[in-house]
Amino acid sequence: PVSAAPQDLEAFHAWLQADTNQPESRWPGPRLVPTGAAGAALMVVTDMPDPSDVQAGALFTGAAGQLLDAMLRAIGLARADIYLAPLALSRPPGGMMDVADADALAARMRTHVAIAAPRRLLLLGDRTIRALGPIDGGASVHALRPFNHDGGTVSAIATFHPRLLLQQPAAKAECWRALQCLIEEPRP
Repeated sequence: PVSAAPQDLEAFHAWLQADTNQPESRWPGPRLVPTGAAGAALMVVTDMPDPSDVQAGALFTGAAGQLLDAMLRAIGLARADIYLAPLALSRPPGGMMDVADADALAARMRTHVAIAAPRRLLLLGDRTIRALGPIDGGASVHALRPFNHDGGTVSAIATFHPRLLLQQPAAKAECWRALQCLIEEPRP
């Protein structure tokens, strides 16, 4: 289905919502379409909506959303500055997806990143990182690295999902070191 994806962001969103060949077609619940504009300063990719997100009809609600907003503020951004997209638009039963679905979603996300054309990419959580594969190159965990997508590469970094940080606050220091790579110098 990725090869049939529209190359315009608005049309891509409509395709994500309506296409019956998407893995989410077999899962219960609504599809939560990404938010933000093409060419955003930062594209944040999460694994899937949390149960509270499904109920609210939006990504990152509740405590995880508050923590994401705090993370963004710490690097000088707000939700209005980012493009936010889930790997899976709805929540699979039990929050578990099989390998074939994860592979299809990863291929779709590589197309999605190319269409959204962000300046930088932040991958949140272990499932997202595993699905999209390792970020190429670089010796330091706390350095931006190239992420290959359908249109080339974009600088990316991966870190913990806010839901994990809420359960394991000690991981916040590690997350902060990763986020510091995303702080951009002011433009002249």
